Amino acid sequence: MPLLQEIGDYLTSQGVGTLGTNMFLGYLPDAPNTAGAIYPTGGITAVHAFAPGPGQAKAQRPSVQIVWRSTSFQTADTKIRQIWALLDGLPERTLGGTRYQSIEAVADPALMNRDEQGRTIMVANFYIAKDVS
Repeated sequence: MPLLQEIGDYLTSQGVGTLGTNMFLGYLPDAPNTAGAIYPTGGITAVHAFAPGPGQAKAQRPSVQIVWRSTSFQTADTKIRQIWALLDGLPERTLGGTRYQSIEAVADPALMNRDEQGRTIMVANFYIAKDVS
């Protein structure tokens, strides 16, 4: 299962939101006003130590950015901090059939900006270590 779907499903299972309703993968539509999105952000090089050959990584180290938007600063801030608390330091577990070794926040949640409608957009970024999938 793709990375964004696995993270999205986990956050849905933790009560953060509902995929396709107020939480989206790879884009953030203009509506609803209070919504979030998960974006892939590249990550760092895969782990190749003791791999049997080129192109056969042992682990991947992608990264994601999660944004949450609301007309209320407090609502957006509370939601992104809920997400941050759920993911930062998440111990090893299987999500969608893939073993995730760790998820760590890059930094504390922060204000990204306000959009054209004046809605607050908060952001949190995460490094991930996971089995190749």
